[in-house]
Amino acid sequence: MKNNIIKILLAVTFIVISSSFANIDFGLFGSFGEAKDLDENLIGWGAKLEYYINRQFSIDLRVSYEYAEMEHDVYYYRSNYTEHFDVAILPIVANFNWNIPLNNQFAPYLGAGLGYYIPLQDIDYADAAFGGNIHGWLKFRISNSVELFGEAKYRFVEIDGYEDSVDFGGFGIIAGILFGNQMM
Repeated sequence: MKNNIIKILLAVTFIVISSSFANIDFGLFGSFGEAKDLDENLIGWGAKLEYYINRQFSIDLRVSYEYAEMEHDVYYYRSNYTEHFDVAILPIVANFNWNIPLNNQFAPYLGAGLGYYIPLQDIDYADAAFGGNIHGWLKFRISNSVELFGEAKYRFVEIDGYEDSVDFGGFGIIAGILFGNQMM
């Protein structure tokens, strides 16, 4: 776990340094979404680096941490108890976006991407897996170098474990803030 935190911090540092260049924006976001095989929803946070090819098209790289606090009842020889545990994944995702600037303040966008999903804890002997997503919603500019964004997404990813697989696919929402020079 400690190594994963160090990797995340190094990735975020790289993103912050890179965002000072033209055509690149840096953002932070929070996420909330379902995972088909989990009883609880995933909650997370992450960082986003977005490179604008031109005003209409961009590519973004996202690194996030998503977790769910789980519990299940255990029945063992005349005793019952509830076991609590966490499930966490580290998605590293690259997306291609089509930005549709309506004016200087609003820009809906649509996109799709591929990601590498790394299980972090309490998924027995699970291997990392590739997955995909589709997404879209709206960016709202609040100043020359800051904008808010909201996004709806659907993710397709299944992580194989020792005994069975866990489907992390499902609908989710993301809300965040972007800093940079390019934007709409």
